[in-house]
Amino acid sequence: MEIASKKVSVILPIYNVADYLGKSLNSVATQSHRNLQIICVVDGATDNSAEICKNFEKNDSRFKVVIQENLGCPAARNNGMKLVEGDYICFVDPDDYIDRDYIKNLLEAAEKYNADIVCATLIRIKNGKKKFRTNFTGTHIYEDKSEIFAAANCPPEYGVINKMYKTSLIKGYNIVFERVSWCDDVRFCTETLWRAARIATVEGAKYYYVKRKGSIVSSQPSAIKQQERYAVRSAAVKFLLDRGVKIPKDEAFVTKRVFELAGIPLARIRVDVARLREMYLLFGIILVYEKRINCL
Repeated sequence: MEIASKKVSVILPIYNVADYLGKSLNSVATQSHRNLQIICVVDGATDNSAEICKNFEKNDSRFKVVIQENLGCPAARNNGMKLVEGDYICFVDPDDYIDRDYIKNLLEAAEKYNADIVCATLIRIKNGKKKFRTNFTGTHIYEDKSEIFAAANCPPEYGVINKMYKTSLIKGYNIVFERVSWCDDVRFCTETLWRAARIATVEGAKYYYVKRKGSIVSSQPSAIKQQERYAVRSAAVKFLLDRGVKIPKDEAFVTKRVFELAGIPLARIRVDVARLREMYLLFGIILVYEKRINCL
């Protein structure tokens, strides 16, 4: 199978990650599959992230650096997608990194099985310790919609980072990232998996997700961001349930609001999207009140 001629576009949205950026970019630049387009979208960074990217661009013609005002990660990814020249697209966050054969392994499976999406193992690194968030053994192919979402572990995982997508899938359906400040992956991940006729999961491709202090994911969301996250995630669950996609029963419950004191959850509001029930939980586990709601 000839895959050397297949170009893969890698998109990195970059904002103030200078301490991590070199390792991330180097992990992409040194991939065993060499036919790459590496698109770095610097989203109004105030550190020296732009300079680091430009140094890579100067020494490697595969790099394309775009500087934009601070519009947020969704806009950076969307602007990166406008420049895509590759047959496939991967997303890498600039504080994460991938193993050397990551793209090669995903691409081989995509070509061999004509898969619209190929999923890789996702490993979280926190305080220097590694933990599997998703771990695939062997190669498996899925075409049934419920099986596709179960295989991709979606929900609860809505990440776009540990996947390779056919460019024709994204461009053909004009799928873009929603302009929200929190959980912009959710709609994109849900829609691409829904539109995919076939996906594959492969062993041996590893994406390393670095959970660091100060990142958007690590920070405690404000009430507004909690509401935004609830709206996005509950809409995704409703989308799947309305279309008959089977999801784990627990994943039909979406957190609407958490009230904390000194980092300890005192109360939690959860919504059962399937039954349209809102539940008030003391300490996040003890049901003290439940009511029916008319809509999400």
